[in-house]
This record gives sequence, C-alpha cells and structure tokens, in this order.
Amino acid sequence: MIGRAERLMAITKHLNSSSYINAINGQQLYKKETFKQFSIDLGFLSPILNPYPQGENEFFIPFLSVLDAMMWNEKDQILSLISSYEIV
Repeated sequence: MIGRAERLMAITKHLNSSSYINAINGQQLYKKETFKQFSIDLGFLSPILNPYPQGENEFFIPFLSVLDAMMWNEKDQILSLISSYEIV
C-alpha cells in the first residue's frame, strides 16, 4: 500500500515539479528529509494573521474560516489577507 507521502511525491514528480507546498499542519505528517531524498523541496504554508474588524467583536478572533474574512472585508482587503503568508 502506498502511503500519503509517497503519493504526494509521485504526483509532484508526475507534474515535473521539484517542490511541494503543504498546509502548515502537515509538519506533523511529512518530513522535509523524506522528500529531499527524492529531490523534492517540501515547504509548509504558514499564514500571517492580520487582524481585521469582525463586526461587534471587541477582540480579533483568529483562525476562523475565510468566510468570516469575506463577511467583514472588501475584495481588496480579502485579497491582501489571503496573500499574507510565509513558506517555512
């Protein structure tokens, strides 16, 4: 049986890529060293949480759905929010 990491590496290679970016919580599942053995650079997308108004909430509540950001922000602000990240 092929595992998750092997499946991702096979897809990455099939697409002629040498890098794969996963959500930040994937650090618990995948190891950079494993991917490196197959000449694939593994990165993890880590969002930069910029506070935004959330209706009548006094304090910013992070890690809500993108739907929350869409409810309280204009298009340009939403694009800025979802473009704020780093690859670790």
